[in-house]
Amino acid sequence: TISDLTIVPHTHDWKPDSTYTYLHRCACGASDNHSDWKDGKCGVCGYACLHESVNNDGTCFTCGEKMTVEIVAKDGTTTYGTDFKAAMKAAENGTTVKLLADIEWGVTPQDRAAITGDGKIVTLNLNGHTITGGWFDIGSNNNPTSCTLKIIGEGGHEKTAFGRRR
Repeated sequence: TISDLTIVPHTHDWKPDSTYTYLHRCACGASDNHSDWKDGKCGVCGYACLHESVNNDGTCFTCGEKMTVEIVAKDGTTTYGTDFKAAMKAAENGTTVKLLADIEWGVTPQDRAAITGDGKIVTLNLNGHTITGGWFDIGSNNNPTSCTLKIIGEGGHEKTAFGRRR
């Protein structure tokens, strides 16, 4: 019999297993599959889902989060994400950003998608979706560059009404 047994909460740091991407291992030797996904992160260890595969409606097979963009790099590598503005900002020359959902922005200066970089060409595939509100910044007012945004596919950009209240 064990008389000096004390049960305590598991408080060690969980780290991704070096062999299996979706397994996490604790410094104490315990291991488990990632679980309790919330906002694209494992609720146990905080591991961010890589969103490597989505179903037909753009939902990640692993974490269940709805993706808003598919990003195809010039080399053909495909990734998925939930942040359209971040995808546009990170797009390298030759990247295609494809919408998987409608995007709704407000009218504040933060509601902008930007691409910058001399000679950079980025393609936006609307894929039947609409972007409501916001702006597209092609180049930078502070550091002008020559870059191009090609827009393809059915869909559109709708301006939201803004102005002074009376």
